[in-house]
Amino acid sequence: MKPQRLEGLPPIIDRDTRLVILGSFPSETSLKKQQYYAFSQNQFWPIILRLLGRGGSQLNYTEKTKLLLRNGIGLWDVIHSCERSGSADHGFRQVVLNNLEKFFSQWSNIQRVYLNGKAAQKYFDRIQVTSVTSEYLPSTSPAYAVGLDRKVLIWKKALSGEGIGASKLFKRSLETGRIQ
Repeated sequence: MKPQRLEGLPPIIDRDTRLVILGSFPSETSLKKQQYYAFSQNQFWPIILRLLGRGGSQLNYTEKTKLLLRNGIGLWDVIHSCERSGSADHGFRQVVLNNLEKFFSQWSNIQRVYLNGKAAQKYFDRIQVTSVTSEYLPSTSPAYAVGLDRKVLIWKKALSGEGIGASKLFKRSLETGRIQ
């Protein structure tokens, strides 16, 4: 059976977004639900909610995305469309990348890009974006065998500015444990 052509999700962004987390491409579950990181075993939302002082919260998807935006964080993927069987990142074929240079010129307030996993980094590096700086973070995928607590520490270090700069709103949320 030939893999079907899949198209990604639109970005989650607004005028206050200062940093963007780019994944590679949504999972089958995410595409079906039209929600980023919808697969229940993906650790993206548990990590982000812990970093924003909302660990254990039962927020719905709309509340989660609003929380990101209130903290200056956007989401998107490097890949616009592809053929793929299953959800594994190694299964991408006929990849078309998002026009990230255009995206970053339209959203010039973005100061930093964080790449969620090696596949996101691999495809991002092909584009050779020069308008923003980027940093690799370990994948939130359950296939990446690093425990949640370790991932939280690595993500916190990067996003709190101990790595390289993050938004002031996000830093304040990390420092105070209060949501903006």
